[in-house]
Amino acid sequence: MSSSRLDKPTPETVRTVALLAGGFAALAIVAQLFYVGVLQPLLPQSFEVDFSARALTSHIMATPSGLAAVGWVFVVLGAAAAIAAVLLSRSGSRGAYACGVLACIVMPGFVGSLLGNAYAAMDGDGGPSFAVIALIAGAAVGGFAIFFAFTLTGQRTSD
Repeated sequence: MSSSRLDKPTPETVRTVALLAGGFAALAIVAQLFYVGVLQPLLPQSFEVDFSARALTSHIMATPSGLAAVGWVFVVLGAAAAIAAVLLSRSGSRGAYACGVLACIVMPGFVGSLLGNAYAAMDGDGGPSFAVIALIAGAAVGGFAIFFAFTLTGQRTSD
């Protein structure tokens, strides 16, 4: 009897996920620079940010510079995770895959959240729900990238 399943990631899959993590970290840096250079001056002095669709009654107020500062923290940590993934993937370390997956999920989610919250703040009508949808969409893009890394590198095996 044969079945098709996903095994542990092969070294090729780990390298692919690490490279995807590097690409998503680079995308996050570009999005952060776009926010700081273009969007931040257009935002109101104070606006509501949203990270959860369930807690709409608890408002989190932010300033454009505060969101930029938090963004730089995310970008630096995401870039460090992506660099670690790439470096560890060369030595075959198990931590490479974990760092790569973390960066692949968090960095596109960060980009969605950053740009979604900025758009909602500028539009006023988009509301916080748009920011949550953008966050979820970004994280989903990262998840799909990991899934496609498995399928593109031939991870499917039959027993």
